[in-house]
Amino acid sequence: MNTISSWIDFILSRAVIFVLAFIWIRYYADGLWVAVFAASAVTALVSLILSLLSRRKKKKKDLSAKDIKHAESVMTQLIFMENTRVLSFFAAFLKKHYNCMSTGECVLAETGAEATLIFTAFKHAPLSPDDLARVYIAAQKYSADKILIFTNGCAPATTEAARRLQKPRAILQNAADTYKFLKAYETFPEITVQVEPPKRRKKFKFLLAAALSRKNAKSYLFGALFMVAGSFFIPYNLYYLMSASVFLSLALLCCINFKFKTESAETEKVI
Repeated sequence: MNTISSWIDFILSRAVIFVLAFIWIRYYADGLWVAVFAASAVTALVSLILSLLSRRKKKKKDLSAKDIKHAESVMTQLIFMENTRVLSFFAAFLKKHYNCMSTGECVLAETGAEATLIFTAFKHAPLSPDDLARVYIAAQKYSADKILIFTNGCAPATTEAARRLQKPRAILQNAADTYKFLKAYETFPEITVQVEPPKRRKKFKFLLAAALSRKNAKSYLFGALFMVAGSFFIPYNLYYLMSASVFLSLALLCCINFKFKTESAETEKVI
C-alpha cells in the first residue's frame, strides 16, 4: 500500500511540476510543442534534483506509531532512574552478547577488535557540550577505541563537538537511536513510572500540516486547472497564471513528506 501511495505521489508531483513549467513557458514561448519539450526538460531536471536531495536525506526507517508511544514510556523510565541503575541495566543484557565489565560510571565492552566505553546520560535537559566534556574526561581513565553515549536528547553544539573528537571517537545515541538499540536486543527496562501525556496545543506547524495534507492535493490541483482554463477566456490571463502557480505549488508541497507533517500525524510527538 505504501508503495502504491509513493508512486501516486511521484506521478502527481511530476505532473504538477510539468504543468507549472508548461503554463509559464507557454505564456512567453511561441509554439505549443516548444513549450511541451521545454516543460519536459524542466520536469526532468527538477526530478533529478529532488531525487538527489531525497537520496542525500535518506535515513533509517522511522519508528512506527506503536514504537513511538512505547519509546515515550521507555525514555521517561530511564530519565527517572539513577544513572547507576541505568548502567546496570545496560551491562546486564550486554553481558549476554559481549565481554563486558561495569566500572560504576560506564560499561567497558569488547565488541570484536574494538573496545567500547558505554556511558548513559538520561535527563530532562538535552546533553550539553559540558556534559560531553565530563564524559570524555572520565573516559581518559580507560583504554578504548570509541565512546558510546546513550541519551534521550542532545544539543546541536554537542553533536558538533562529538563529531570533532578523535581517539577515542565519541558517538551520540539520541532517543530514537537508543530505542532502536534496545529493540534490536528485545530488552527494555521495566516501566514503573507513569506520566500523564501533555495536552496538545494548536501550533502553526499543525495548522500548516493540515493545510498541506496529502488529501488536499486534489483540491489545489483542481483550483489550478480552473485558473489555467480561465486564462484562455479572461483578458487578465497573467493574474490567472500567477494564481494557478500558487495552487500548483501548494499541490506539490502536499506530495512532499516534510518532518512536521509526520510529527503532527502522530497522537503525540515522542522523540
